[in-house]
Amino acid sequence: MSSSILDAREASLYLKITPELLFYYVRYGAKGRDGGTLPTADGLAATRFSRDELEAYDTYLREPWPSPDGTRAPIPKGVRDYLKIEAGGMCARCGEGAPLHDAHIVGWETSRSNHHHNLLRLCGNCHGKYDTGAILRSEIQRIKAGAVDRVQRRIAGTRKSYWPIAAAPPMTPQFLGRDAELSEAIDALRSGESLSILGMGGIGKTQLALHALRTAIDERPIVWIGVDILSGSSTVADALVAQARGAGIAFEDGRPLLDEARACVVFDGIERLGRDQDEVADLLERLLADCTDTLILVTSQVSVPWLRFDRELRLGPLDDQASIGLLEAHAGDSSLQPATTKLLQFADGHPLTLRILAALIRHFGNADGVVERLDRLGAEAVSVPRRRQHSERSSLVHCLDLAYSLLSVAERRLLWMVALSPGGLRPGFHDMDRLVRSEPVEAEMRRQGIPTTKEAIQREIRNLIEVGNGGTQLKEEGTKLLSRYAVRGFELIREEIPKPRTLEDFLVAYYQRWKLAEDSTEQPASDEDETTAAPPAS
Repeated sequence: MSSSILDAREASLYLKITPELLFYYVRYGAKGRDGGTLPTADGLAATRFSRDELEAYDTYLREPWPSPDGTRAPIPKGVRDYLKIEAGGMCARCGEGAPLHDAHIVGWETSRSNHHHNLLRLCGNCHGKYDTGAILRSEIQRIKAGAVDRVQRRIAGTRKSYWPIAAAPPMTPQFLGRDAELSEAIDALRSGESLSILGMGGIGKTQLALHALRTAIDERPIVWIGVDILSGSSTVADALVAQARGAGIAFEDGRPLLDEARACVVFDGIERLGRDQDEVADLLERLLADCTDTLILVTSQVSVPWLRFDRELRLGPLDDQASIGLLEAHAGDSSLQPATTKLLQFADGHPLTLRILAALIRHFGNADGVVERLDRLGAEAVSVPRRRQHSERSSLVHCLDLAYSLLSVAERRLLWMVALSPGGLRPGFHDMDRLVRSEPVEAEMRRQGIPTTKEAIQREIRNLIEVGNGGTQLKEEGTKLLSRYAVRGFELIREEIPKPRTLEDFLVAYYQRWKLAEDSTEQPASDEDETTAAPPAS
């Protein structure tokens, strides 16, 4: 570290903090809304720092913090998170748990400082003894020095991140249309926050994770857990152990020392991991609770409400400009006009669909042939050409099948009703009571312990709309996937519901109209044709 310009790891070692706190000071600063931020080296990337600027900023943090109303200045979140890492999530003195306090070593009344080295995580009992003089300051200073030293040794010994990541899918050279989401994901990872990325299949969750990791993570071993590495009777816990060993992480009593390695653990597609979803959720819950210096990143098509992540990102469709850019970038020199509009309407901002359409354009040499196939086959045409076996990454139908499999029985019934109503809604015909009259489905719901009353079904549907299992395709009578309705179903309903951007938007609007119809006293003039309505040909 003889140079006056330091990288992030050298800078954090120089200030005796973590890289996460370093980047927190860069992004958010300290000392309140008007406080100063840590500058990066001029003319260089935002991961390089001047030694002089680091010394000046540390001096600034040691100076009295402003408290205009006479109260204590709040401790910044980045500092509080650092103190948790430093103390290992417990009292730094006795190792006990809650209640835990961020205690000033030199009291606030004297120091007026929330400098990260003037604070230590103590339980309420030890904090009280320290305030009354039963514990000497020299002991607290010795404990603080030892905690800082442990974190510094951990950072100094951290293995670098290796690319490509073992067991991860390939990272695309370009990542278009997600600048805001990518920036937020990078900020979360650099801040040491757990991150959940949610969205329908093929929307770009895995690629967002890869691109964010590539930018934000350089000094952490990355442990990637994806469905591709699971086989036979292996569990997700087994996969975590195996991948941790492969990443060079040390073990103690058969358990990987994730915090000591400052690991980053990625669970890609938790809805597909393991035969028992409870096992996956329990493992994640334990890691989130027990680890203080391990990054946890999760991608999923469905949210897990009882898991608390520091940051959650929900991905929707790309806008038209980004969709055109992605299509042109992947289609190469092939001509897109005048078929571009039709392709964009079909894809509706879905990145996987756009990438596969671009592959088809390259395969056929022009977009007109692709449009003809879409008109004839619908979503079944959207698969990478010349592949013998397809997965959810190469076929839209496979992707939608997976999304459908995640729905509850009640959610599938709602989608079935939507599939059989391509002409819109009429008061009296769309009755909530019709949802509870299918005996086979009702029997299956009873088997799964799902209530079958009208009120319970309404509650299930409201939960669907709140959670937003977007992008799932429709099934007719719960047996045959109507994938050709990927776009056609939206187009037919737009007279009733203008321009739904996603299936979630569609269901929200549909449900609102449904409720209006249910509450109305108006009766249809005739139900003769509607009761036997069949989906139109795509």
